[in-house]
Amino acid sequence: MSGLNAGGSDVIWSFAQGQDHVGLYGYGPNVVGSVPKSAVVASGSTTITLSDNTRITFANISHLSTHDLWLARGLSGVCSS
Repeated sequence: MSGLNAGGSDVIWSFAQGQDHVGLYGYGPNVVGSVPKSAVVASGSTTITLSDNTRITFANISHLSTHDLWLARGLSGVCSS
């Protein structure tokens, strides 16, 4: 997934905790620590909302960890590995 457009929304299916990571580009140095604290869990999936109103839902993940996210510098947006 890549998103250079602010305010979009996406669902990440088959996210493997401990193997996969989401890179957060251009959101500031505190984003990785703050995002999981404000995450919303519903129906066994976790949704995070970033400062530009980008929403990402991690399907079938009920506990998102800071280890699942990377702070990345450079372009603005989100990517997953």
